[in-house]
Amino acid sequence: VSDHFASMCHVMDPKNMTELFASHISTLFSKALEHPPLVRVLAQLLLNSETHAPFADVLSAFFIGTKLDAIGDTKSAEGKLVSRLLKHLLSCLGKYQHCEFYMKNRLIPLVQGCLDRAVETVDCTPYIEILNLLVHSLAGGKLDKLYQEFLFVLQPTIDAILMILQGPSGRTHRKQIVELCLTLPVRLQNLLPYLSKLMNPILIALKGQDELVNMGLRTLEFWEYSLNPEFLEQEMARIEV
Repeated sequence: VSDHFASMCHVMDPKNMTELFASHISTLFSKALEHPPLVRVLAQLLLNSETHAPFADVLSAFFIGTKLDAIGDTKSAEGKLVSRLLKHLLSCLGKYQHCEFYMKNRLIPLVQGCLDRAVETVDCTPYIEILNLLVHSLAGGKLDKLYQEFLFVLQPTIDAILMILQGPSGRTHRKQIVELCLTLPVRLQNLLPYLSKLMNPILIALKGQDELVNMGLRTLEFWEYSLNPEFLEQEMARIEV
């Protein structure tokens, strides 16, 4: 039955599919919690190029509006399901350009919602994982509308990441947090006003393990190649050792 349902959705008009899911998404999600085989159908709808956009449009609005808190409860079935489906959704952003159509209005609420919870919670890992997947999906530069949209949350993102680094989570989940800080999907010219703030994460990366050290070195080398040496020296001089 589940496979027939997924097949039926493949031939539906996208507008009709959106209206159908919008009317029943809460019930569909609840039933997926009760009947795990249904989760595979939801994943298929997200990963299929024909059904991704209309289903992801509704599902992302539902998750951002009502389920972001659940992501923080990594032991609950609800938290695990929201996290799993949201990761499926974000993994497709770089594959399907039409994702920009629905994600443009979702990106800022998603980023702000995850950042707010990451700052407040004891274990920020689930939210940092979501944000890392999002920035990696945007990093290719193919999704220009989303790329531009991220600029509106660039400063609060940097400020929140640095705040987390200074707290308990910054000590226990340093690698994921620094990785997020060094892979923000913006051009260097947009980072210039915040370069001095990013020097401490660079220093943390250079003191880390191999993968993190390499990331720090690549970032620093790119800055050195792209910027005036005197300007970069001034910014580096502000590092708090």
